[in-house]
Amino acid sequence: MAGLILLQGVPFVMRLGLTMAVRSLLAGDRLCWVDGVNAFDPYAVARLAKRAGRSPKELLARVYVSRAFTCHQLHALVVGRLPRAVSELPADGVVAVGLGATFHDDEVPVAEATALFDEVVRGLERLVAQGVPVLVVNPYLPQDYREPRFAQALARAAGVVLAVDPAEDGLALRVRPDRKGRVPRPAFGGCPQRSGSAVLRARLRSRLREGTWAAALAGAVG
Repeated sequence: MAGLILLQGVPFVMRLGLTMAVRSLLAGDRLCWVDGVNAFDPYAVARLAKRAGRSPKELLARVYVSRAFTCHQLHALVVGRLPRAVSELPADGVVAVGLGATFHDDEVPVAEATALFDEVVRGLERLVAQGVPVLVVNPYLPQDYREPRFAQALARAAGVVLAVDPAEDGLALRVRPDRKGRVPRPAFGGCPQRSGSAVLRARLRSRLREGTWAAALAGAVG
């Protein structure tokens, strides 16, 4: 496990993150889903479960969804309630989607929002230190271009950053080295991979082999 894994990029990462979570559920895991953009889609989970020949009810019973609509709610959820929930369920992993979205709030002073978000990130890092796999799915937001500090804080905390960006012929997947300068396996060499989505899926399947979420990503896109 590479620690906190950040999957960021175009809106496709939302569907990819959900599919990764479903693969983990199919393997018998229980997950805590922290949602800052109201992205959890139970109907998509049901469709994927049926495609795998499994009961949607069985899978949905093992994912515990908590939504936050303000930055203060999200802070209270991650820092206050999430550690207890992970311990008591117990949960085998955490998926956090759109963490920065609620912090782009003009009614909350920047200094306050930044301090709260830093505590959110530290809360996730504490879970990782306890051996809990954490996947953060961060779709690009228009606000990120004006105020990038929240996306940057996630990137600094991540052991691995997977970025899915537009490319001339489809999508480009970039894997950022870890904080010690090492390119984590799975690695794609020294330059971005550019391909149509079908080729990208094939390369993900063949090359992403290590770590809980990396393995989930390898199977999810198949």
